[in-house]
Amino acid sequence: MQTAKIKSIVTYHKVISELASFGYISYAPSYDPRNKTEVILKP
Repeated sequence: MQTAKIKSIVTYHKVISELASFGYISYAPSYDPRNKTEVILKP
């Protein structure tokens, strides 16, 4: 989030969900802190 200069977690989730809905990424969130969230960039 620091690299993207996003300071709010709400903004982060909004942007990630928009990118997924536009088809730019594939997003599989993990609600378990021990597992990673998967983000795949689509060509």
